[in-house]
Amino acid sequence: EDMMHTARGLLFDEYTGILYPLFIRVCLNIQSFLGIGYYLVVHLVQLVFFGIAAGYLVKTFFAGKKAWIVAAYIVSFPMCLQSILMVSPFAFKASFSFLIIGSMIRLWKDARKVNNWIVLLVAYMLSALNATDDLYMWLFPIGIFVITQCLRKKSAIRIYGRVCLLLTVLLVFFTTFGVLNRTISPGARGRM
Repeated sequence: EDMMHTARGLLFDEYTGILYPLFIRVCLNIQSFLGIGYYLVVHLVQLVFFGIAAGYLVKTFFAGKKAWIVAAYIVSFPMCLQSILMVSPFAFKASFSFLIIGSMIRLWKDARKVNNWIVLLVAYMLSALNATDDLYMWLFPIGIFVITQCLRKKSAIRIYGRVCLLLTVLLVFFTTFGVLNRTISPGARGRM
């Protein structure tokens, strides 16, 4: 009910990010258009997204069918299934965490692949928009990771590449901070 109230009113406080209520609002519009329960769409999207994120993380360690079997095993954990089958931003939070960790591991192995940098930056930004505490939770580890990558892989990333990478990361951080500052009204929903 709390998420439904947030999605219908689009009131965001310091505990609620903007991504998940907007997702719920889209699911409510699908419900009114198709006549199926919004929660069915929520469960399906969360399950698929969680499976893809788990597969992305697991593929850093395993290959082929074994990777998808391990990913399916992770999805089948009772705690994971409970998060997936709730109308709560925690399923997205776990999925974004899997993507961030998986991209960091891939970049540690080979920092030249641009698509892994894109996954890292987009997953961080979406994570921060999903749950406001993720902005601060991931800020320090990602910042340290990017700095160590730039110092560690001097031959892999030229100087202009390092400068562009740092500017991109700073742009994402400031964009995320700016979006959250403009959309969140502290105390808007009457919580402490």
